[in-house]
Amino acid sequence: MQIDTTNNQVETQALHKEAMKIRAAEFMSKDSQKKSIQSLITKNNQRFDVNLDDLRQFSPDLAKYVAKNPIEAINMFESQLDRII
Repeated sequence: MQIDTTNNQVETQALHKEAMKIRAAEFMSKDSQKKSIQSLITKNNQRFDVNLDDLRQFSPDLAKYVAKNPIEAINMFESQLDRII
């Protein structure tokens, strides 16, 4: 009997990505992040910085995901920022 490990890996990766999206949403919902976003809007800035050390304190798994998948992470945080604004 042969088990299709490729499908299992894809499903596991998809579940992990969804979990990281949820963690990113939780991080962006923190009061400190909301204050940073409000400041960004008030000053009409175009850049929102996510401090990796703050992210590590909040969720080591999310920080690792960001380091390994920076493009996907940027998209996750941009989506959250768009939702909040």
